[in-house]
Amino acid sequence: MHTPERRGTARSAIGSATGTKPISVMRSRRIAAPAHAVYRMLANPECIARAWPGIRRIDSVSHHATHAVVRLVIALAGFPAVPSEGVVSWDGGSEIRFSATHPIDITTRFSLIPDGDRTQLTMAMTIDVAPLMGPLSAFIPHERLAGVIGPELDTTLAQVAHTLEADAATMRSE
Repeated sequence: MHTPERRGTARSAIGSATGTKPISVMRSRRIAAPAHAVYRMLANPECIARAWPGIRRIDSVSHHATHAVVRLVIALAGFPAVPSEGVVSWDGGSEIRFSATHPIDITTRFSLIPDGDRTQLTMAMTIDVAPLMGPLSAFIPHERLAGVIGPELDTTLAQVAHTLEADAATMRSE
């Protein structure tokens, strides 16, 4: 049985206009697929959208060698779905990052560590609701919000693993 690695809450990685600390959550999972296959999947914004249940819609605005500008509708941590625009960037093999600043300041990073024909995939999210909530963000219980975000990350990692492992099984049987 798989037990995801769990780390952290309330680590400041994004500056907040209201003085409240952003919420950071990290999850990790070992996937039975080589790093190049995991990376190829996650470097495609449409594939990220299919794997991440919170993304309701994603459209590519522009696509470049090392990044893409995307518009998306995303629902996180029990908040209603909101439209956002951000950048998905990739480094060429070990990290893919999504960042947006409006209406929620969010950074999500997928880090890949190759392990033979498997990959250790870590998904880390830092979210600052202050741009959306203003001074009311000081009253949002960080631990509770992190407790909602964590399972969303676990679900995303499980979906990535399921998709890649199913693809690998199909290729082996052909």
